[in-house]
Amino acid sequence: MRFAAFLVAVFATSLVLALGASSQTIEAARFSALIASPSDVGAEAATSTSLSAGSNTIPSGGTAALTATIATRNFSSPPTGTVTFFLNGATQLGTAPVAGATNPKTFLVQATATFVTAPDQLPPGKDTITASYSGDASYASSTGSTIVTLSEEPGFNLAIVPSIVDISAPGAQGTAVVTVTALNGFNGTIQLGPSACSGLPLLSTCSFNASAIIGSGSASVTISTTAPSVSALRGRPSSFGRSTPLAIPLVLLSWTALLVLCLQPRRCRLAAALGLVTLSLLLTLAACGGSGTVLNPGTPVGSDPGAMITLSSGSASSSITFTVDVMQ
Repeated sequence: MRFAAFLVAVFATSLVLALGASSQTIEAARFSALIASPSDVGAEAATSTSLSAGSNTIPSGGTAALTATIATRNFSSPPTGTVTFFLNGATQLGTAPVAGATNPKTFLVQATATFVTAPDQLPPGKDTITASYSGDASYASSTGSTIVTLSEEPGFNLAIVPSIVDISAPGAQGTAVVTVTALNGFNGTIQLGPSACSGLPLLSTCSFNASAIIGSGSASVTISTTAPSVSALRGRPSSFGRSTPLAIPLVLLSWTALLVLCLQPRRCRLAAALGLVTLSLLLTLAACGGSGTVLNPGTPVGSDPGAMITLSSGSASSSITFTVDVMQ
């Protein structure tokens, strides 16, 4: 059985190489194998909630942009439900629904909820804010907290209208207006640029119609997405990850023969040796030339509530969250 598993693993690897798959494809294959494990799915699965603020120090009268992330150890459906935000363990600030997603690094499902406090909702000094996830039929509840400090130093608030940026299709753009309101006599210069945006959907960027705002003011922000595309590769490739016209049939034929030979134990070593030789030949073919295509999937369709704009000037900083909705 161990040798059979080894054959399957080597066969899958060689086939991926022959197809010219990217690292994302290999990760997707790994994800598919992990999904098959029933131990990862269960009723009332444990969760862990973490809470972050766009800025942990805000001016008196400012707003705090809060993001709660509900992490799981599952590959199945993401958590549903709501997150309730509390001030210093007692005062309820508000409630927000969670939006399911998949962690791009681990492929584990998770969910996020965002909430922006109202001006003057937080008292001066250090405030402990707690996010309490409600749980659902499949996931247990959990809590997380963070500390936000309100100071009398000059600063500014951010607002964005609309709070949901609609984009008609991958490859299209959407716009919103970001407004800066000075607090406590703030009159600094706030630089605007693509690095101010975070949490945008994959293969998307942001740009502003102004380079800076002094004190109070407004600027338009444009969210640009990427359309799906297919491009041809020509000439000698710079690295592996290419396919040749004969690669796939060679893989299938050689490994079918290997498996047949392994039905007879005495010939299994010979079969394994032949398999290694075939794999070496395929890698040589992939490295030496041929033509292929590269598929760019473009920006995914869907609603992403985790987008954020963070602006700063000196020690003053403020963040605002918004949703990017890419339609099909």
